[in-house]
Order: sequence, then structure tokens, then C-alpha cells
Amino acid sequence: MPASSKTAASFADQLVKKHRQQLSNPYLCPLDFEGMRILLISDYSTDMEFIETILASVGLTHCLEYCDSPHAMTRLREGTVDERCDIDVIMAYEDSSTLEPADLYRRLLGKPEWRGIPVISVMDANTHAPDNTTVDGSGNITDVFLKPFRPAEVLPRLINALRLKHERDAHRLYADHREAELVRHRDMESRLRYLVDHDDITGLFNRRYLEQALERAITTTQATGCHSALMYFDLDQFKIINAAEGHLAGDSLIRSVAKQLKSDARPEDTLTRISCDDFALLIEDTDQQTAIDKANQMRCSLAQLKVSLHNQTYDISASIGVTMIEPDSTASPSHYLAQADQACFIAKNHGRNTVHLFCADEPEVKRINHDASWIPRIRDALDNDGFTLLFQPVYDIARDRVERYEALVRMRAEDGSLAEPEPFIAVAERMGLIHDIDQWVVAEAIRALGSLDPDQDHICLNINLSGHAFEDPSLPDTIRQLLSDTHVDARRITFEITETAAIANFEHTRNMILQIRKLGCRFALDDFGSGFNSYTYLKNLPVDCLKLDGSFVQNAVSDPVDQVLIRSMVEIAQTLGKRTVAEFVENKETLELLRSLGVDYAQGYYIGRPSTELAPK
Repeated sequence: MPASSKTAASFADQLVKKHRQQLSNPYLCPLDFEGMRILLISDYSTDMEFIETILASVGLTHCLEYCDSPHAMTRLREGTVDERCDIDVIMAYEDSSTLEPADLYRRLLGKPEWRGIPVISVMDANTHAPDNTTVDGSGNITDVFLKPFRPAEVLPRLINALRLKHERDAHRLYADHREAELVRHRDMESRLRYLVDHDDITGLFNRRYLEQALERAITTTQATGCHSALMYFDLDQFKIINAAEGHLAGDSLIRSVAKQLKSDARPEDTLTRISCDDFALLIEDTDQQTAIDKANQMRCSLAQLKVSLHNQTYDISASIGVTMIEPDSTASPSHYLAQADQACFIAKNHGRNTVHLFCADEPEVKRINHDASWIPRIRDALDNDGFTLLFQPVYDIARDRVERYEALVRMRAEDGSLAEPEPFIAVAERMGLIHDIDQWVVAEAIRALGSLDPDQDHICLNINLSGHAFEDPSLPDTIRQLLSDTHVDARRITFEITETAAIANFEHTRNMILQIRKLGCRFALDDFGSGFNSYTYLKNLPVDCLKLDGSFVQNAVSDPVDQVLIRSMVEIAQTLGKRTVAEFVENKETLELLRSLGVDYAQGYYIGRPSTELAPK
């Protein structure tokens, strides 16, 4: 290699190292010289060997490609795949017979994938003046080589061109990435705007949109005097299907129902899905009878719908509540939704697959409103220690003393008085709050027993359980933990359950009683004799005590029939090895009668009224 070439190679090697360091930028990909290509466009190949030698001297082999000017554009087109050209720098000669650099540049501008390719113009220093050629790094011809070449200048200027191409590619990649991000964000925003007013599963409008539509309908009704109707659809037994087939199958069923409802509704009606298996339809400018007829027509359409899920065909039905939006009403959208929901609830209670029109004066609506007024009070009592226990003595007739009490729950009213359990217990049972009350009663009663002095460890306590207590599978574990924490002997505790609750689900009740009896606790059957099947279940129900229904005790002194019934129940209990308790003992005569009939325990106001203190000394 000539001395000048060696000098150029040494200089070039240093330059490559310098540029590699400069290009280690975290925002740009590392510059891979070996992977980049230079296209030399000339009708003469005499200079290609010289440039190849310079590039090879620093290890850049197979980097240069030669092409004559007639085939230059063909080569660029063949090298372009997926909007990316494999040529990174073009060297074009001014004296080309068919394609001069300026003409080449104009053609490159016509293709987005070629615009970033730097163009180096090569001209003869003896025939061209450098001032006549425009060099603009922003996009025009980027450099000019004058022949004869100066070896020490060729490589650094080629590397500058490669670097420029690399930076342009990086900027283009960044711009593409930013554009893709913007598109993704626009799609996401569009999707979110859609979901604000639509249900994701069915594509119907959602509750938010319905409330807005109701607001507009109320205003229109008041302005025009025309009536509107709101229908509330609740699919019957959907939760059973959903549990049996899975949520994906349940979603498929919901979509089928939505499609059927949409086909029955008018285009101008507002059909919405407002919860899991609940839909609503707002019909404007209609009358009551037309609305009822339409609801029944849609109910029949759903009843004819057959949905196949996992080789199983299901019939669909819905309970439908209807409420009318009156021109003179000032009610809010949520008020009308509540009315339609209440009407739907009543339709379900009437046997399902029916239509019910809301009427504010009907007893069932009043009961629903009554329940609704109790719910926040019950929740507040649970959260803020609003319940309390009273303890009523249970008299041992044979031993003539009190060693047992019954725990009675009460709720504190705002005025400090104590509310009887019947109203709020019934509401709690209907509204799903009864398990929380049961848990509270059991915990407080056992803790009260555990707080007695050691010399009162003979005192026993009866604890009432609601009719739904055994639906709570955690109850046995709760009792076990409380007994462990308080160190109370389980034999001191007797749980009372009503006869009605016990026989409602006999096998389940029996199994739960057996689980709790294994802990050492006892059981009493409350209100015994009040049902027609009392004796049928008694033989197989593992209870220790029968609590005679008060209706037999209240008038027993003057009613010989009650006396016969009490005697027969006592004899059966003794035969089965069970003790008996008589409640509603209001006077001495009743107590003496019970003693003569063989009753074991007595409870009532004559024995003692309920007190906040357990086993006062």
C-alpha cells in the first residue's frame, strides 16, 4: 500500500474509534459501520478500488457497492423493502451521462424511504468550481468530493455521511414511534369516550347514559304534557345459569338477550344494560296501556328465546317493572329508576316472568320503602355499636332457682330507647344483613358469659339464632374461636332456633347442629308446637330442649285444651330425653300449673324482665 494510503488508513482508524464513542448515545442505536452500505454511481469503475482500499484498511469490507448511472434507480427500487432502503450513502459523479447528483436528489425526494439518504457529489476539481454546488446538511447534496481524492479526507467524510444517515434513521424511527403512540392514545381516548356511555359486553347504553336520557325525558314530558315510560328488566334465574356454565357463557347469554331486546325496541327508544342481568328501556311519548302492552310483548319475545350453552339449551324469562313519567312530576331520574326497580322486585315475588306496574299506594311498595328506611339504621348500628343485649332469667322449676338466662338483642333508637327485634330482624333477613347481626349476637353473648366472676361459672346462657344463621358456613368456626378466646365451657351455651327455620332445610340444619354440638354446645327448639310437622321432625333433630310455643302457655290456666297439649308435649320430650321450657309465664298460677305438668323451666315477666346485666348478684 502506498505511504499516502497507510497514512490515510491510520488516520481513518482513529476517526472510526472517535465516531464510535460519539455515537454511544442512549437515544440512538449504536452505529454499525459494517452493516451500512455505500452506493457509488458512476459510469467509470476506476475509483471504486481506491475507496474500497480505504474502507478495508479499517475493517469496513463489503461496504461499497458499484452501479452505473442507467441502473441506479433500479438498484434503489430493488433494495427497498417495507419502506426501508438498504443503501445508506450515495456517491454520484457530476459527469454522469444519464443521472447527475442534482437530478438524483430530486428523484430521491419523491420517495419517503429515500429522502434520508445523504448524497455526495463527486466532481473533477479541474473542470468544476465548488462554489457552483449547493451543500445543505438538512436534505440537499450533503458533501462534495473533488478529484483527485485526498486519501486523508475520504474516510472521515464518508463516516460523517454514514453518521448523518444513521441520525436521520433514528429521527425517522422516533417520529414513527411517536406517531404510533399518538394513534394508540387517540384510539384509547376514543374507546374510553365510548365506554363512558356504553356497556362493554353488549354495546348498549349504560346506566350513566340512561340517567342523562331520563333527565331529558322528564324535561320534555313537563314541557309537552306527554307521558313517558321506564321499564326495568331482571332476567329470571340468570345467576344459576352463570354459576353453572361460567361467566363467559353468561356473557354470551347476556348478548343474546340484548340482541332480542334491541330488535323489539324502536330505534328512538333508549335501551340500556344497567347491571349484571338488569336492563332498562325508556319509551317517550306513550301512554300507560301502550307501555304495559309493549312490556308484555317483550316478555313473550324473551320467553321464546332459546340459548344454547355447552350443549345445553336454556329458556329465558324476565320479570319486568314499569313506571310512568308524569308531566306534573318533579321526581329525579334516580327516583324513577327506583320505582321501576321496585315494580320489577314485586313482579319477581309474584312468580317471575310477569309485568308489574308501579303504584305508590300498594302494600308491597310500602313494605319495600319501610325496609329501605331500616337498612341505614341497621348498618349504622353494626358499625357504631348500636346493638345491645338484654338478659332474661330462665327459672329451673324443680330446683327452684335461676342459673340460666336468655340473651335478647335490641337496637338503640336515636332517643335512647330500645327497639324490639321483630321489625329490624325481619328487614335484616330480607336484605341480607342478618348474618352480621347473628355474628354480633353470638360474639357479644359469649364474651358476656366469659366476663362473669369465677364463682358464677355455673351460669348458663341461651343464645337466639336467626332463621338464616345456618346459611353462614363460617358460624361453627366463629363459635370455636370465641370459645377458645374467652375460655368459656361450651356446655354453658344453648343455641335457640325456631321450629320453622329448623324444618325449612332439615338436612342442612341437622348437619350444622351436629357440627356445633361437637364443640360441646347444646340446642333448643324454639316455638315448638307452632307448626303442623312438629312431631314429624322431632325424632331426628339433635336438640336438647323444647321451648313450648307461648300460645299454649298464655291461657293454659283457663284452657283445658292447652293443658292437654302441654302435657302431651312434655311426655314426648321426656320420652326422647329432652327438657322443656315454657315461655310467657306471667303469673304464679301459670307457674304452678307448669310445675304440675312436669315442665322443667319457666320464662316470662313473672320470673323476671330482661335486664342489661347478666346474672346480677
